[in-house]
Formats: sequence, C-alpha cells, structure tokens
Amino acid sequence: MSRLPVPGSDDNTWGAILNDFLIVAHNNDGTLQPSAITAAGGYVKPSTGIPGTDLSSALQSSIANADSAVQPGTTASGDLSGTYSNPTVAKLNGIAVSGTPATGKVLTATGSAAASWQTPASSPSTLASDTDVTISGPSNNQVLTYNAGASKWINQNIPSAPVTSVAGKTGAVSLVEGDVANLTGDLAGKLAVANNLSDLASAGSARSNLGLGTAATQSKVAAGSSGVLDATDPTTTNSRAPTGSAGGDLSSTYPNPTVSKINGVAISGTPATGNVLTATGTTTASWAAPSSAGMTFQGTWNSSTSYPVGAVVIRTSYGLYVCTATNTNQDPIATQLITTSLATSAWQTNGVATNDGSTATLTTSSQTGSSGNIVYKTLIPSPAVDVTFSTNINSSGTPADGIGFGLFDSSINSTTALGGTATNVGIVGRPGILMVRFLTWSNNTVQITGADSSGTVTNYGSAGFNPSGTHTWRVVFTPNGSAYTGTVYADGSQILTQNGITTTMTNCYPVFGAGTGGSAENALVTSISISQIGGSSGYWTKIASGV
Repeated sequence: MSRLPVPGSDDNTWGAILNDFLIVAHNNDGTLQPSAITAAGGYVKPSTGIPGTDLSSALQSSIANADSAVQPGTTASGDLSGTYSNPTVAKLNGIAVSGTPATGKVLTATGSAAASWQTPASSPSTLASDTDVTISGPSNNQVLTYNAGASKWINQNIPSAPVTSVAGKTGAVSLVEGDVANLTGDLAGKLAVANNLSDLASAGSARSNLGLGTAATQSKVAAGSSGVLDATDPTTTNSRAPTGSAGGDLSSTYPNPTVSKINGVAISGTPATGNVLTATGTTTASWAAPSSAGMTFQGTWNSSTSYPVGAVVIRTSYGLYVCTATNTNQDPIATQLITTSLATSAWQTNGVATNDGSTATLTTSSQTGSSGNIVYKTLIPSPAVDVTFSTNINSSGTPADGIGFGLFDSSINSTTALGGTATNVGIVGRPGILMVRFLTWSNNTVQITGADSSGTVTNYGSAGFNPSGTHTWRVVFTPNGSAYTGTVYADGSQILTQNGITTTMTNCYPVFGAGTGGSAENALVTSISISQIGGSSGYWTKIASGV
C-alpha cells in the first residue's frame, strides 16, 4: 500500500516511496487524476461540456424557460409588427390600422379587417341629402309620402279631390232623399213616437216623452227655487271666476291654477337657458340640457354665423362645443366667473393656515418649519383659469420662503391635501398639481411648477421678481393644443410666459399656499377672483378638449 516516506528511516528509498504515493492521485505531468477528484467528492467537467442532467432541477427549469423566452431581434407577430423588444402595434384586435392621424380625425373601419384615420362624416344638413328621402322640384303645400317600391319618402302635391264620387255622383254633387238608400225608412224609424223623440199631436205627451215635465213651460224663477231661467236672466250672460281645487293637468286652486302636467305627463324642475323639456319616464318629464341627439357638426366656430341649438363647432386649441341656445357672435370660450369670495364656508383651511372670510393668513412670522394652504371646496372643470389676487408678504427678519397659487387634480387630491414646508409653499410635494410659486427666500423668483400623478416635479420656467411686500398678481393658464401656456402678471405688467406646460388633470381644486423653513414670514392673501376660461356662457357646452 502506498505511503509517505518516514523521515530518518527510508534512506536511499524515500524518493521511490514518495513517487509511489503521488502516482495514486496524479498523472506523470503532475495533474490530478479524474478518479482522485471524484473520490474526494469533486466534479470533473467532461471534455464535451457539462450536460444538463448534471445540473440542479431548478437550474434546468430556468434554462428551459430562457430557451423559450422571446429573444431580442425576434420578429413580432399577432397585432404587433417589427422586432422585439421594440415592436409596433399594427393592429387592434386583428384590425389592421393604417394612415397618419391629424387633429379631429377618428379611426374609421374601411372593411371587416382594416381601419384608417379619417375625417368624420358630417350629418345630413338638408332633407334632400338624407338617404331615405328623394326631393324633386319642391313647391308650396307639398307633403312627403312613402313609396314602398322605392323605399323612399317622396314629395308630392296633396290630391285636390280625394273623394271621387258621392252616392254614385261626381263633380258638384246635390243629393235628394232618394239618392241615399233606406234614408226615408231609417228616419221614420228613428223619429217614431215610441222612441220618445216627439209627439206632435200632444205637447204635454212630447214633454213627458222627453223628460221635461211641466218645467218647460214655467217662467223665470227666483234664486233657490226650482224651475227654468228666462233667456234674459243676467246670470246666463255675466262672467264668473271658477273656484275650488283644480284637477286633471292643473294643480293648486281656481281662479289661478298651475299647469303641472301636459297631456297627463307630470313636469318637474326649473329651466335654465338652453334647457329642453325631456321625458324621464312614460308619465314624467323635467328640464335638462339637450342630449347629443340631433347634433349637427358645423366646422370651426365663426363669429358671424348664427348657430341653432344642437350645432357642434370646433373652437381651435380649446375643444369641441355644442350649442345649447341659438346665438350669433357668442364665443364658446367666454370666461365664466367662479368666485370672488374667501367665505370660510367655501374654503378648506389646512396646516397652519387661517381664514377670516376676507383675508387668508397662510403662515406667520412666528411659524418656522411650517406650511399652510386653503383649498376651494367646489370643483372647476379644467385647469384653464384666469386668477387675480393680492398678497402681503412681510417679516421682521429674513423673509422665507414664499407663497403660491395652484390647482390640485381632484382625482388624486382631496380638499384636505397639504404640500411641504419651505419653498414647497404648502402645495409642492403633492402629486397632480399645476401652480406658480412666488419665492422670497434668497432667490426672489416667480416660477411655474407642475407635478404628474406620480409626484414627479417639473419646473417649467421662472423670472426674477421680489414678491415681498404688497403686490397684485394675475395668473392665466390657457389651453394651447394638447398643452397649456402659463402667463404671470405682477402689478399689471407681464413678467413670465411659458409654453408647453403639460397636465392630465381635468376637474381640479384651486389652492393658495405658503411655507416657511428656518426663517418665517407673514404670508397673506386677499381680493381674489377666479374665472374659468371656456366655461359655460349659457350658449355653449364643452363636450371634448384639445381639438
């Protein structure tokens, strides 16, 4: 059995003994023999590579999944085209999409498996253009009649003589008794004494037969007495107002009843300009804005065009509007005043803010490391606003950090939402915002800022201006295609304009806020006025944005 040499006892043979020991696990070149590695619990990689069966089951499963995964550069299929990992959506549910969209175009089916971007077809504006009607040489007093053979409504004259004959006679007809069959016999039978219609031989019997009794011969009677009235009695000619409870389609009492129903249909609600009476059931109706039924697209709004109810127009860069009241030169984007009040019932106070109904104190000079805001409790339908307000920012020390006006996306923020301190001015730090910051701390800057639904903040533009002291501000966010343009005025002078402001918010809450850090200041807001750009002017209702 091979062994190691024993020092002091293997003289002259220790080399042979050592070689015999080493050759058990080594090749002649000094490398380990595979059998030695295996015997020691090791693994010898085959010359052809490691077979999958030598791997763990988990690793074998992972490799199998990788082999079946979509590889970069692989051609996409199904509703996708191009190659992975950046394919193109070329179909929708198997419908091939072609063409390039432009503003106002819609995806329109061109077959059972194809669609393209096209300008929407307009509704017929005249009867003649309706596919179910054929109009040819129309004239006064004609009517439409249905022609089943042509499957069309066709205009034609009313027949001048729809009755062709009477009792076999035509033209100007004069009838005598004999022209009508059985007329003599029929009249005789109906006027017989037995039928209680008459008894010429005896007036008394005739009155009795007719149920008149002796009253028919009596003279005028006094009030409260029985009998008949004389023809000259004034009670038969003078007018008298009815009294008592009204019924049927009328309610309340006579002589001043209320029409509460129309042909049995009960009417409810209070009408506003442009409302129409709309059925809410088989026996009820109420005043409501007209639905889209009956709308007619009339292109881009023109100030010289008279628009009927139901007309749909494009107000470039602002959206699609439907006419709710006939008008001429009534701009759909007329500005609508929302509020000029700081009434405590209308505004939610948050953080350190207070509001006495005329002045909102957002922070004070003793409140370091704080934030406060006031949020308008009523939603406005879009961030397109025109807002004016006055501020008074003052401090006995170093002013910090500023004040802000903004909008909270109502789908993310409630009226109790509060942003961060310092230059966050009680608004920044919340997701879904659009605002202007008036910063006093060191930089004296006016800055337009936004945050998306995830809270990522974007500073769009700024201008140098010291907001400390008393100032009057105007902030305008105007729709500009799919984005907005923000404009800021200080004391009547424009100091900042920024295009390309993006936001996905629709319904939103106006908010004023302020924040302090290591230093603090009094930040007051007064004399507010908030208006909606493109709000309902009583003539138009917005039905789509960004057209």
